[in-house]
Amino acid sequence: IDGSIWKHSVQLRKGLGDVTDAQAMQQFRISARVPIDSPPVRITAELFVDQPSVANNGAQTGILANRYLIQTQGVISSWDLQSTSPPTGADYIMTVLLNGTAIFTPAQRPTIPAGLTTLQTGIEFVTDNIAVNFGDVFALQVIQKGSGSPGKNITFHLNIKVTPNVGQP
Repeated sequence: IDGSIWKHSVQLRKGLGDVTDAQAMQQFRISARVPIDSPPVRITAELFVDQPSVANNGAQTGILANRYLIQTQGVISSWDLQSTSPPTGADYIMTVLLNGTAIFTPAQRPTIPAGLTTLQTGIEFVTDNIAVNFGDVFALQVIQKGSGSPGKNITFHLNIKVTPNVGQP
């Protein structure tokens, strides 16, 4: 095709400069972005729950059988823990393993103080901004249970702030 390309300059507040299709498209992409402000994804674990006609001895120490598969990409933002039947005699202490590695130091571990039913929360982890990806696996480990009543009817949430504009596989 016989033709010519027209190139021009424009006057902006910052002075003269060339305008190319690539620059124009980049500016359009940047201006079209809309921040996504959505609630975090919550991993919910209901532990040692009373069920009719099922024996429930309460919390037991060790790594629990259930695993939680991550279905999104993001950053761990917070946790909360509560029990309607709290431990007595000693605190209930747990940790979370991400792909086999603890995400809490011993001082940061989620804890239900003996005898308390109030919601416990935390935002501190081994490092800030622990990333999670599709296919990562969480496991829960009970470190300590009550020395009197071990504690039961425990609900634990791990909140993940989803990375915006990430396509699902």
